[in-house]
Amino acid sequence: GSYWPYLFLASGLIEAGQPVKAIPYCNRALYYRNDVPDRVKALLYEGLAFAFYLCGQPKQWVLDNYDRAIA
Repeated sequence: GSYWPYLFLASGLIEAGQPVKAIPYCNRALYYRNDVPDRVKALLYEGLAFAFYLCGQPKQWVLDNYDRAIA
């Protein structure tokens, strides 16, 4: 399998206003795939940060994921 479907599904769900549904796809790609390049990990962490923001999660969750995205 590939990590790309997870990235595209998560991105599409965020754009469709369904950030809660996007979070598991980001996590699956990040934690269940060991072949994800750093550039794609950055996009996935950015997606998590934005999804958490849209869901009203704690500010620190958002910032932690943005920090991971730029690391």
